Amino acid sequence: MLFRSLLILVHPTDSAPELLAEEVDSITADVAAWFEEVSYGKVWLNWTVTNWYALDEASHSRQIVYQAAAADGHDLTQYDRMVVGLHGYTGRSSSTQGIHFYNVTTDDGDVQMLVSRCDVKGFANTSASRRTLTHELGHSFGLSHAMFNGSLTGEVDQYGNQLDTMGSSPGWRHFGAAYKHQMGWLDDQQVELVTQSGEYTLRTIEGEAPHALRISKGIVERVKNGEVITEEHFLFLEVREPPETDDAPGDDSSRPGDLNVTTGALNGVIVNHVRPVDQFGYNKWVVTALDATPETPTASSGDFQLLQGRTFSDSEAGIHITALNVTDNETTVRIVLGEQSANVAPTITSVEAVPDNAGFLFSVDATDSDGDGLAIFWNFEAGLNQLYSPERKGDGTPLEHTFPDDEGRRVHVRVSDMRGGGAVGWVDV
Repeated sequence: MLFRSLLILVHPTDSAPELLAEEVDSITADVAAWFEEVSYGKVWLNWTVTNWYALDEASHSRQIVYQAAAADGHDLTQYDRMVVGLHGYTGRSSSTQGIHFYNVTTDDGDVQMLVSRCDVKGFANTSASRRTLTHELGHSFGLSHAMFNGSLTGEVDQYGNQLDTMGSSPGWRHFGAAYKHQMGWLDDQQVELVTQSGEYTLRTIEGEAPHALRISKGIVERVKNGEVITEEHFLFLEVREPPETDDAPGDDSSRPGDLNVTTGALNGVIVNHVRPVDQFGYNKWVVTALDATPETPTASSGDFQLLQGRTFSDSEAGIHITALNVTDNETTVRIVLGEQSANVAPTITSVEAVPDNAGFLFSVDATDSDGDGLAIFWNFEAGLNQLYSPERKGDGTPLEHTFPDDEGRRVHVRVSDMRGGGAVGWVDV
């Protein structure tokens, strides 16, 4: 689908625009290419760029911005997306949710637009402006923020999912599977509905053959304006391309086709709680990523993915998800629907730490009466509000680890039978 987009360029009267025409063209071309990539060729943005307008009140009065563009000969009724690039203005960027009617008063009478409208403060030739523009345009498609429900404060961070452009992504990341499904960019075969227990495959949503999963949590009742409303909630499962660390100084463009750049996140399964909402006449999803590593509570995502061998359970809905095999491009999960009362959790007999060269050799003695294979996870240094990053964790037994100092600490180990049963032990060093 082609979207006609008007970019209105504005700067304060006491300054001069520092952006060259070719730089502006580079920004619009990159954003257009990004949307074409993340929509799998379903969205094209056709940009028209205005002249520069010197306006002091532009940061809080949109009328004068649209009036300037109309007086310059632009037919405001011919566009689907309206973007105001505020160069030299500071503050918070914003956007409408979806498309709305908006009247612009001109010398020739009122002009009624049916359009989405957004503005980007600090509009410049940077990757930050590009990411902000794609985030605000995401709202124009009716998308909510990509949230995260961590275990640090018990509150939901509205921008908490760092692996989603609708969150607080430090890299230029794709929209999540639920949002792509909402927009029709992923169909029902690509976001498979799981209705029975079994093993299923996930493939990265950035890849050529994306595949996500959705599981119904059942019907939930809530009260709105004194009326009881019933709605179906879901868990959406997705995997992303492995993040890479950018060691180069300066501003990384992360242009379409390049690897997304971020730091600190682990490669695993993202578990999202997805619920419907009717906002401004739009039926849409609200997506909240859940913390699958609760032993390292953080306010925003960064260590929230379900790791290989770990199990995430929604006991209320009777949904149990185990990451059996996690690779860069394809992940296998076991999903069990219903209660697992027959499963017996493993037991830990002993945990030991033996001095070994400059560090320690850690081992755990654990058994499982069901005969399940056990997955072992060590948490060496990840304390409160620290990420569960690779240098602070370990898998298997025995395992060697060297600490950066001689401070005493308690090392926790988690044993999982990969069927929802687990046990936690520790040793002091």
